[in-house]
Amino acid sequence: MKFFVTSYLSQVSYSFQANIHSFLESDDRLALVLKYLDESISELDNMDGLVSSYKIHLDVSSKDHIANLNIDVLKSQTVSDDIQYIQSQNRGLQVQTQNQRALLQELENLLVLLLQCLTTDLPC
Repeated sequence: MKFFVTSYLSQVSYSFQANIHSFLESDDRLALVLKYLDESISELDNMDGLVSSYKIHLDVSSKDHIANLNIDVLKSQTVSDDIQYIQSQNRGLQVQTQNQRALLQELENLLVLLLQCLTTDLPC
């Protein structure tokens, strides 16, 4: 009996496989679907290659960009330092100019006073 069941299951399995195979071969849509799947896989492989190359390019570009930004920051800091130095020099020159004007005014006042002393007989 066991042999009969095993033989029967084997025949059923073979018959089932043959039916599926026959069904798949007779349906042209399956071949078309498989063709489209192969084409899709091929396109995905191409896209993966492009994405990988873009990623490599972006990594290199971003590293270059970061290096350029660092240089620009350093230049910007140097320019900023230069501007601050020039502004402080300018403030110093403004103070010096104001002091010289005040000194000139004081000297003019002293000259006027001295002239008054010399031209008049008043004691100075």
